[in-house]
Amino acid sequence: MHGYGVGLRIEQISNGSFRVNAGSLLPALSRMERASRLKSAWRATENNRRAKYYQLTAKGHKALITRQIMAISRILEA
Repeated sequence: MHGYGVGLRIEQISNGSFRVNAGSLLPALSRMERASRLKSAWRATENNRRAKYYQLTAKGHKALITRQIMAISRILEA
């Protein structure tokens, strides 16, 4: 998914509760890429524009699962 699509998906999943602006999202995606949690490639969008597409790596998937488990544990402890 490209960066703009990631932002739209976050808004969609949260039923509009979270709106992420590009000024926050793109640096976060870059940090995750530098940490090898994402990989990226430039491709053409469905509108034939050039965009950077991101994909979660195995390391990123493991980090995501770990964070989810920690969050659920905190909720259950409360």
